[in-house]
Amino acid sequence: MRSAIRMRDAVKEKIRDQDPSWERLKETTIFRKKSSKILIEHADLINSITHAILGPYTAMVGVLRTARRRDNNQPLVNIARVQEFGFAGIVTNSTTGASYYLRIPARPYLIPTLEAMKNTIFEIWLRELVLAVRASV
Repeated sequence: MRSAIRMRDAVKEKIRDQDPSWERLKETTIFRKKSSKILIEHADLINSITHAILGPYTAMVGVLRTARRRDNNQPLVNIARVQEFGFAGIVTNSTTGASYYLRIPARPYLIPTLEAMKNTIFEIWLRELVLAVRASV
C-alpha cells in the first residue's frame, strides 16, 4: 500500500516538474492552452492519477478507465496512453469531418518513474512483508 502511494505521488511530481527530456509543445498548442506546461491543461490528467490495491501483493498506479475529462467527457485513460507512448496517424475531426495527420510525441511519465523507484518499492514491500510475518508469529 505504501509503495503504491509513493509511486502515485512520484508520478504526479514528475509531471509537475516537467521532465526536460520531453519534447517542447508547439507554439500553436501553447497559444491554444495559454500555457507551456506539458501534460497539464485543466489538471484533469494529473488529478486522475491514482492507486488501487488489487490484492495482498498487487497494486495499480495510473489512470482508471472510468476517469473522464471535465470539459468533454473524453476518457482520460486514452489521453494517458497517448502521452506515455506517443501517437502518429490520420484522425478525423468529429465536427467538420476533415481528416489530418496528427503527431503527439511520447512524454513518458509512468514507466520512467517506475524504473527510478523500483528499488525503493521493493524495499518498502520487503519491510511490510517482514512486519506482517513478525505480527503473525
